[in-house]
Amino acid sequence: MKGLVKKLLTPLAVVGALSMSAPVSAQNNQGEFTAQSSLSGGVGMYQFAEERAKNIYGSSIPIFSVGFGREISPNFAIEGSLSYLKAAGKPIILAGQPDRTGAEIQLTSLELVGKYTFDGEGARVYIGGGVSYTSANESIGASYSGTAISAEGTVSAAGPLIVLGVDIPLNDDETSVLYGELSGRSIKIGTEIPGEVLPGAEKADIGGGALKAGIRFRF
Repeated sequence: MKGLVKKLLTPLAVVGALSMSAPVSAQNNQGEFTAQSSLSGGVGMYQFAEERAKNIYGSSIPIFSVGFGREISPNFAIEGSLSYLKAAGKPIILAGQPDRTGAEIQLTSLELVGKYTFDGEGARVYIGGGVSYTSANESIGASYSGTAISAEGTVSAAGPLIVLGVDIPLNDDETSVLYGELSGRSIKIGTEIPGEVLPGAEKADIGGGALKAGIRFRF
């Protein structure tokens, strides 16, 4: 457990260190630049890329996130964020295979992303990429030939992450920003759920796409 906590907190520590070492000001062709930090919170919907997961948990799962970022230059920033989702699966009857009587999955992800924001007035578009470290806990209940069987497993893995979003200032000094963001990630894992409980689960992809909206406060 301590090892998992350490892994999850490491990217946030990196962002914090960069916050302390980032230049307080820099020059651009528009005048003085003052580096700012940001705190954000968002909510959205997540969709698994893998058909197995979509069949069990559906196509739209609520996801919540909080983040801390630091500007490095007028157009570039680094952000660390923590996201969480929990979904209950529906029972499914499969001919010749165990009938799934229930399922639940929880994903906790820590993301570290570098973002480039394009120049512009008002709404500003940004793109970025980085890495997502995800801890997944899944429990499956099944019934086969009248015998109830179940399994639970927790695994962790890292994978690439890309983001595309837009910031919309809510005030003149842009200290409060409404953002919308589309992200995608690939996270391939080997689970502890045996094949006789959930066929195909031994090699799963818990990656997918998320569409989120939220508020970012800059200071």
